[in-house]
Amino acid sequence: MYKLVVLTLVCLCFVQAVYYPNPCSPYPCRNGGTCKKRGLYSYKCYCRKGYTGKNCQYNACFPNPCLNGGTCGYVYGYPYYKCSCPYGYYGKQCQLKKY
Repeated sequence: MYKLVVLTLVCLCFVQAVYYPNPCSPYPCRNGGTCKKRGLYSYKCYCRKGYTGKNCQYNACFPNPCLNGGTCGYVYGYPYYKCSCPYGYYGKQCQLKKY
């Protein structure tokens, strides 16, 4: 005679989920900058014209670097601004007077 043996195995499996938060959320880039993920934990902000800093938090025209009534305009590349000088003045910051 044969005996039927029923074996019941219960597996308690613990799965550990690995969660890597998106470094671009919540959105770290300010002033219209674009966030791009770099690796699992870091990001890079690509800033609009005239803004600098890790999170595009610095405005090149505030406070106005242009002297003698000059108008500040944004440009790409350091120093991220260009002054338009009023008549009679010139220089990077309109600091020089024409004779």
